[in-house]
Amino acid sequence: MPKPPLWQCPRCGHRFVTKNLWHSCVRVSLATHFRGKPPDRKRTFDRWLQAARVCGPTIAYAQKTRITIQARVRFAGAVVRVGHLDATLWLRRRVTHPLLDRVEDFGRIGYVHHFRLTSPGDIDTELKALMCEAHQVGTQELKAAR
Repeated sequence: MPKPPLWQCPRCGHRFVTKNLWHSCVRVSLATHFRGKPPDRKRTFDRWLQAARVCGPTIAYAQKTRITIQARVRFAGAVVRVGHLDATLWLRRRVTHPLLDRVEDFGRIGYVHHFRLTSPGDIDTELKALMCEAHQVGTQELKAAR
């Protein structure tokens, strides 16, 4: 069964699965997140976003404190720090990876994994595969894990 189209906020232009879903409703340029940061942060984020786009249609939204990446729903994102990129993936299962910094457990809806990335080369084959797994969560094709 086809999914209904996403609702677009008339003020900020962001798209959501339900009409009038609460959100920060701001327009922030992507560039603001990289001001005063080493150039490698932007290159690393660009590689992170590229990894998402290989998996299927995605859009990135810059918000006040983070950048989100979504298909139908948010499935990945990043917070730009001076020393690293705090890159996140929403997965239905808990995973391990050498660059995994922490995991947030959200019960039956899954886990948000935080990876500490310092250069574009950190985005290896395993992270790219996990990105595509997260993209499936973002398309709402995967059911709850527990």
